[in-house]
Amino acid sequence: MYRTRLGRVVFAFLASVAFIPDAAAKTVFVGNAKLELPTPPDACFLDLTHPYDARFIGVMQELNRGANFVLAAFTNCQELVNVRRQSQLALENYGMVLAPIGQPGETITADRAAFLDAVAGAIGEEDLFQEVMPGVRKRLESFLPEISIGESRSLGVIGRDSEAVYLGLMMRVSAASGYDTVMAGVVAMSVAGRIAFSVNLYRPHFDDSVFDDLKAEAQAYVRAVLAANAAAPVSAVEEAPALGP
Repeated sequence: MYRTRLGRVVFAFLASVAFIPDAAAKTVFVGNAKLELPTPPDACFLDLTHPYDARFIGVMQELNRGANFVLAAFTNCQELVNVRRQSQLALENYGMVLAPIGQPGETITADRAAFLDAVAGAIGEEDLFQEVMPGVRKRLESFLPEISIGESRSLGVIGRDSEAVYLGLMMRVSAASGYDTVMAGVVAMSVAGRIAFSVNLYRPHFDDSVFDDLKAEAQAYVRAVLAANAAAPVSAVEEAPALGP
């Protein structure tokens, strides 16, 4: 009897451990170039070995297909536990690190200031967000028809510093389950060593102060990524696939 109870306790413990996310930092690759990603404050990276995480990352990969590699996705650790246990319907506060497909990851030679000038200029000349949204909606409709993206708009460049250019955006996300909310997003675009990357953060839009919060968090994480890669030499390593398509 004692051994049976002990076995149940051990099983329950192991079952609960399966929901606990890993807060360790990550090393990812863009072609042959390595990028170190420190763990964001109070956050955990999603794990492809967990069913919910794999589905979420798969959706993000599909939405970015042909445009970006999804190098990593992260969220508040407790929120990740909740969605894994199905006590929360969906992630509402999450972030991603993306790298543009087709970039010569190991051969970018422009300094960061020149890179940011080019990014800010491109955003200022045309609404790139509105340009890509029809394709995003079409891919989502075919891949995950129970979720839809409604009205969306870009706020353009909402900030610029020596590390990154910051783009603001809003979009309405709804699901067949009855979920419906307006999401705010901030995309921080930068370059670490020879890798162009973006930090994309999303949160429900309750008021416009959310953009200040997201921008501050994106700014802090970009700085952490740049610091983690500041002393890393560029070297040829065996090519390892990113999480992207």
